[in-house]
Amino acid sequence: MSPMSAERRARVVGLSVAVPRTVLANDEIARVPITRQGLQTAFAGADPTRSDDERIFREEQARYDGDPFAGTVLRHRLADDRPSSALALAAAREALAIADVAPGQVDLLLSVSVPSDRVWPGDSAQLAHALGIDAAAWNVEAWNAGALSAWITADALIASGRIRRALIAVACVNSRIAEPGDSFGWFLGDAGAALLLDGQATSGPTLTASGMRANHVARDAFAVDVAADPPRLRVRARPETGAELVGSNFESLRGALAGLTTTPDLVVAYAPTAWLAATAARIYGWPPERVLDVHPRYANIGPALPLVGLHEAAAGDRLRPGDAVLAYALGPSSGVAAIELRWEDVPLGRVVV
Repeated sequence: MSPMSAERRARVVGLSVAVPRTVLANDEIARVPITRQGLQTAFAGADPTRSDDERIFREEQARYDGDPFAGTVLRHRLADDRPSSALALAAAREALAIADVAPGQVDLLLSVSVPSDRVWPGDSAQLAHALGIDAAAWNVEAWNAGALSAWITADALIASGRIRRALIAVACVNSRIAEPGDSFGWFLGDAGAALLLDGQATSGPTLTASGMRANHVARDAFAVDVAADPPRLRVRARPETGAELVGSNFESLRGALAGLTTTPDLVVAYAPTAWLAATAARIYGWPPERVLDVHPRYANIGPALPLVGLHEAAAGDRLRPGDAVLAYALGPSSGVAAIELRWEDVPLGRVVV
């Protein structure tokens, strides 16, 4: 557990999302011939006799048995001629604009890219150049837990007094990590988000606690390599993927949640599949009406999911000042991150790319 100091708090002063203009339904996705059943492989292997977690997972998953799309109905797609960083850049510019903060007033830029424009390294330097930020710029690599890991890191630096403002810019173009003929891509979506934190602001949401754990059991859950022409990261499900994910994710998250004791008014569920929000609600005892699931509108948007969920909750009047909010994310081959947040009204932005 990491309780947050009340003496110097990093407050959210701008929260924005960037979504691709193109939205694809299942009938459009199905036009591409399938040569690899990666989606079916990725979430197979749950053993209801092994643990209550897996039993609940399988019961919720069974609602979508027979659906080749495993419950996913819509996903945003970034245009092929746009770099993945376009989403992070658009969201970051909007966050600065709505907070009325100039790029030169930012002390730290944290970039989270899945995948980045190049195979390696990430997009922090490119984003800093495009935004006109001369301060420190880092890449944060924690796969789907990247945005929350960056938030926890920036919060600690602000609390220490080393910096005042931090900008977190997130781009997820999951559609580019799967092969065109692999059904693994059917539940993947694209989105971006940005969060601006200020240690001297007098209002805005603040973290009250956080937790992180290594997700080492799922360290090899997916096969990751580099595809050529053009060079890019490629992710594929292995025969062992489903068993490793289901058997480790909920226990790892339980460890990250151990020190977060506030009863949440709202849970922003990490929901890369259609059934994971309901699964987590049952496992951890959250009332379903308090759980926000963005999967029906966005599919699996990786590290952007927690910030997009917070934005949707605020824009949809599901949050009131003083509400306790829980958000969490699971990163296979990386880690698990969870935060408690005390909500206050904050400027919101939304950009279509």
